[in-house]
Amino acid sequence: MVLFMGLFVLPMVMPRGFFLEPLFAILVALMLFHAAYFAEDIRGGLQTLESGQVEAADSLGLGYWPKVLLIVLPQALKQSLPAIFNTLIGGYKDTSLVIIVGIHDIISTAKMAYSDPGWQRYGLEAYFFVGIWYFCSCWCLSAYGRHLERKRAK
Repeated sequence: MVLFMGLFVLPMVMPRGFFLEPLFAILVALMLFHAAYFAEDIRGGLQTLESGQVEAADSLGLGYWPKVLLIVLPQALKQSLPAIFNTLIGGYKDTSLVIIVGIHDIISTAKMAYSDPGWQRYGLEAYFFVGIWYFCSCWCLSAYGRHLERKRAK
């Protein structure tokens, strides 16, 4: 639904005569969609903070922005790190959905490669490579997230 909204509704909302490339429209739609998820992840991290943290910043005489930037936000980001990485990996996997609206990605490239008669017998290998690619890249992101979690726990 987000992809169709980006492809068909977003250009209608733009001013008259403003042309929006389909790839750019999809990119804007996915960015807005995942920005809402990231905001929700950070909001969850903000809710885990104790009120004593804000009161301690007030007792130091910090203004609103120094209090938020130096004390509240770093703690909230540390608390919401697992959810942020979950959203990041989900967003990376969502990029394969652009084939629905006719934009090529790695899966459609593999399909085009084995649709060539000379490469037809390698269709299974193409999808196996794409699967291994997604698995390895998501595993690396997940391993980095676990590394940051262990670093935070120390």
